[in-house]
Amino acid sequence: MARDVEFRKATREDDGELRRILREYPSGGDVSLRIEKEPGYYDASEVEGDNDRVLVALDAETKRIVGVGAFYEKLSFVNGEPQWVGYLSNLRIESAYRGGRVLVAGYKEAKKLYLEQRSELYLTTIMDDNVIAKRALTSGREGLPAYRDLGILNTLILGVRRNPWAEAPAGVSVRMAREEDVAAMVDFWKVEGRRRQFFPSYSGENLLSDSGLLRGLSPADLHVALDEKGICGTAAVWDQTPFRQWVIDSYSRRAGILRYPYNAYARATGRPMFPSAGTALDYRFLGLVCIRDDRIDVLEGLCRSLWAGLAARSPGALVIAGFHRRDPLGKPFLSRPNTLFRSRIYVVHWPEGEADFAALDDRIPYLEVGSL
Repeated sequence: MARDVEFRKATREDDGELRRILREYPSGGDVSLRIEKEPGYYDASEVEGDNDRVLVALDAETKRIVGVGAFYEKLSFVNGEPQWVGYLSNLRIESAYRGGRVLVAGYKEAKKLYLEQRSELYLTTIMDDNVIAKRALTSGREGLPAYRDLGILNTLILGVRRNPWAEAPAGVSVRMAREEDVAAMVDFWKVEGRRRQFFPSYSGENLLSDSGLLRGLSPADLHVALDEKGICGTAAVWDQTPFRQWVIDSYSRRAGILRYPYNAYARATGRPMFPSAGTALDYRFLGLVCIRDDRIDVLEGLCRSLWAGLAARSPGALVIAGFHRRDPLGKPFLSRPNTLFRSRIYVVHWPEGEADFAALDDRIPYLEVGSL
């Protein structure tokens, strides 16, 4: 039986306890991942959105923090127009305190935070093999918000030792972005990014700042593709390891048995191997992927350039890319050596957001995987 809890907003004084909860309670699933935010929870969380509201659950008797859930907001394109969109993340609660009653009580408190913010719709992802979490959160139980299924997010891990990408097509050049490109890139995203549902509405300030939504990303981490019309594509490799770490926490019994023959196969074919439990990944997120007319040949040229540069600096690095299953830009990644994880995207809303959800059109969703 779940123990009694109470709730309050977190403060920066809770930073250490918030990081502990993330370390001790990973994602679950066959390959259990934990996202650590070292050395600071709040600094690392800047990439997830603005106007953060972090809710903590406390043991009613000892006042010890036993759970966390965070709300963030980001200006994004919704049906082609800039609008505030929320993100739900870092939902963790210690096993002794889990139960339907606690979950409902937590969401009752969460709704108060929801009503304080500008967003009616929130996005979240759940690993597709995490059946327990999906069943609990999508049950439709009274007191819980609606979880509306938007389909599968394919998250692929790729190595850079071998460069499987084609050269940029004739008439297209690829190079590192420069500071003087920032205004043109922002204008490009405003035109091309709006073709995707929830593509972030980035500003030049985001890109040039040492903190905030694009913390750790500089113009030099971005590559641009150019043709006779100007910018025709962008993509970046985003290093978040100084402030946000992905760690292989554990393997299910089945995955643990399969890891050894799979690693032998991966070594022979150039696929990323599954490291031992407890290993932190040397990773970069593939981000800010925006291609005029969804031209695969332009995307290939950008990836070839990014892979070459990253391999020269860190040949053992991994690239983590995420695309909705319907996104044509994700298809070439599926055909390259990769390790694939599937999660499910949900739009979460209370009754106040019903009309906004109903108004969503059928544009392909885009989630900045480095912001999840």
